[in-house]
Amino acid sequence: MGLLSGWYRRWELRRSVLDYVGHGWPVVPATYYNGRRYVCVRADCAEDGPHPVWRAWRERATTDPATVRSWYRLCEFGVAVLTGARFDVLEVPEPWGERVQTLLATGGSAGPAAVYPERGRRLFWVARGLRLDDDLAAAGFRVRGEGGWALAPPSRTRGGPVRWTVPPERVSWRPAHLSAVREALDVAAARASTSP
Repeated sequence: MGLLSGWYRRWELRRSVLDYVGHGWPVVPATYYNGRRYVCVRADCAEDGPHPVWRAWRERATTDPATVRSWYRLCEFGVAVLTGARFDVLEVPEPWGERVQTLLATGGSAGPAAVYPERGRRLFWVARGLRLDDDLAAAGFRVRGEGGWALAPPSRTRGGPVRWTVPPERVSWRPAHLSAVREALDVAAARASTSP
């Protein structure tokens, strides 16, 4: 069973990464959790958490399928997607993330969304240029934009795999519109401030 599950995990990872690059999402390998620690290719790496495996990761991020196949041939790296080029990624702490996702879905404006269990966050693929007000930033909301990266499914973390709640194919690989995201954030913040 262990060999089969390991094979399936690698197959799912390669399929996901090739889907991402096939839709123009630049990727780079990230560390992965092996059940004991995060595995990185840098011998001097002291970071204990997900991160791109190379210092020059921005320069190495690619949408080339042959390059990506070679990276993921033998190793179960995580997947870091480059942000700020085709989309930004909004990180929302739970339980606000679930509220924001519901509001976007109700309005018919959902983009891809994922749960990042290790950090207790939901990730939203949004159109570029989202700015957060000070209150949301103070509450732990973050935008990963130009020159940044975000961990994508099915990356393995200490808290479990990052997994899609709204898979990109369900929304035709389109990020959520900024106006819809801003409205969902405003409504979620208003509801949170009136909740007991």
